Amino acid sequence: MSVCRMFGNTRHQVMLLLLSTLGWMIVAVTQSGAVSRCVDQACSPPIGNLASGRTISTLSSCSLLPHLCPEDVHPPAHMTDDPFLHPQTWWASGAGSTATQEQPDEIRLDLETRFCLSHVVLVFRSPRPSAMAIERSADSGKTWEPLQLFARNCSAEFGLPDDSLCTSRYTSATPCSGGEVILRTLDPSSAETRDPYSAATLARLTLTNLRIRLLKSQSCSAPSTPPTGRTSPTASPLTSTSTSENTTYAIFSLLAKGTCLCHGHAEHCVPYNSSQESQQDSNMVFGRCLCTHHTAGDHCEECAPLYNDRPWRPANGSSGEPNPCQKCECHGHSDSCHFSRRAWLSSGGTSGGVCDDCRHNTAGRRCQRCRHGYHRHLSLPLSSAHACTRCRCDQHGSLPPRPDEEGPWCHPRTGQCHCKPGVGGRSCSHCLPGYWGFGDKGCEPCVCPLSCDPNSGQCFDRWLLSSSVATFFAKH
Repeated sequence: MSVCRMFGNTRHQVMLLLLSTLGWMIVAVTQSGAVSRCVDQACSPPIGNLASGRTISTLSSCSLLPHLCPEDVHPPAHMTDDPFLHPQTWWASGAGSTATQEQPDEIRLDLETRFCLSHVVLVFRSPRPSAMAIERSADSGKTWEPLQLFARNCSAEFGLPDDSLCTSRYTSATPCSGGEVILRTLDPSSAETRDPYSAATLARLTLTNLRIRLLKSQSCSAPSTPPTGRTSPTASPLTSTSTSENTTYAIFSLLAKGTCLCHGHAEHCVPYNSSQESQQDSNMVFGRCLCTHHTAGDHCEECAPLYNDRPWRPANGSSGEPNPCQKCECHGHSDSCHFSRRAWLSSGGTSGGVCDDCRHNTAGRRCQRCRHGYHRHLSLPLSSAHACTRCRCDQHGSLPPRPDEEGPWCHPRTGQCHCKPGVGGRSCSHCLPGYWGFGDKGCEPCVCPLSCDPNSGQCFDRWLLSSSVATFFAKH
């Protein structure tokens, strides 16, 4: 069935317009606290025309040599304008040019980032080409891959059989005007459509550039009739029995249906760069995702900084499982973590997060212990900013730190310092009973049958010993 400028299902067009108009209203409501469609399930932004609001370029003379077209009355932008507001507009290759138009032409849509393409619809005002190619690039135009080849004779034009890659469908010259060409990037009956976020499916859907090569024109022997609902312009060169000498191709509409690439983790997108923030086209499909499920990145392609306890995964479009990123347990001492395959395997596939740059004098994979020179304040929870307190070790009575260590060492839980020989106390601040002469070398053993004065080393008799020991334990 042919489709004209006001083509297709009018109800479908109206719904697209309404969805686009309401898009930012939905964003505002969602951000104000309304329940998101992404809660506990996979989600995706609305589909729209990727060509809307963007520049379409062609390789016709009017694009490459504008001085040959003093007045381009049928520019490429007419392929994406509103068919309701501008029902009598179209693009024509080299319209108004004095140059010959027998060479192939090309239509190109360059996107600012990666998008997902679902299908392409072209509505021709001229007869459809007898050979054309629709191609995509996923690396900003460095390499190209054919999505679909069209030819009346696939073997003669491309050396291919008439099958899935090349088809003779949509290559007839009739209808002379209003003929359509439709490409679906995925076969509706294919298993790939069951999960649109799988790697195999996205390898087919993702693109940064779309190129339509119009390779061979053809004339139409039957009188063309303007599409239903459209008033025929007077003296139009394309309502005759064949195309005009200077207009090989003419297209009413280009519809490149798709959405921003969010891997099932977002339901809305915003402008990818600041230059798009002033765009007035309410139908424009933006390219930066507003990520949910604790994901991050322009395309929700990674986990948020503190949610790397398990590997990032896309949502599952088949089961609806959101596959959210999992928060690392850093006890409030870090704002980010990274995923460690080694930690993941050692945990049996349950936890692989390693906290980054632990604060508050904590250390460890989960910031769960105190760093060297600090010990736990047992009366405070581990999540407290003061959970670790500095070791208070006497510099004379405690052992010096090793060359690779900073500051004094104490037991990370009890705070007991590492004392020199004969020295005791939690901070190594005095001699143990039976030792004397507290100093840089520690304390020396008493040379007495019982004990001695800790300061002078003078031996105690039995009565003095009992008194001094009682005094020691009373103080310590």
